[in-house]
Amino acid sequence: MIVRRRARGPFWLAIFGVLLLAVFYDFVTGRTLLGRVGEVIYPGDIDVFEVRDVLWVSVFLVVGTVAVAWGVWDFAVPKKVLSVDQCGVMLQLRGPLHRNSRITWEQLEVVEATDYVFDGIATDGIVFTLTDRATLSPHPWGGRWLDNHTLLLDAGSWDTLVSEVVIELSQRMGA
Repeated sequence: MIVRRRARGPFWLAIFGVLLLAVFYDFVTGRTLLGRVGEVIYPGDIDVFEVRDVLWVSVFLVVGTVAVAWGVWDFAVPKKVLSVDQCGVMLQLRGPLHRNSRITWEQLEVVEATDYVFDGIATDGIVFTLTDRATLSPHPWGGRWLDNHTLLLDAGSWDTLVSEVVIELSQRMGA
């Protein structure tokens, strides 16, 4: 079983980048849209743009390009957040630029689905109760330690239902 992150977040990141690049393009090619906005805000001024505006649109170019590239990459090649094999469960606990962490079947005691509230938003979660957490990150990315042996992961952005993941893991643990 392989679980990936849904493509909704990368899609909106790429859209944000395209908007920044559109502002950059408008500024470089004659300020058609930006000039009209400037006339509304400052009527009668000949040139409403200053030297620092060139710096801002340069930042828009860099940030927009990075946002589009990252968004398209994550959309085209979504990262695995959970995978299951004969040795255990691989989880993305150390962030997007690090390798996944392994929880062996011997470490895993209980897996259960849960709903929890994070920053005022109700979302799906999955709870792992472990015998030993020494090999795992003390500050898991996309989750939190509830106590010394219980890990709660946010599963609201996964492409697979939490209940399906729990069923698969429970079957593998029982085997």
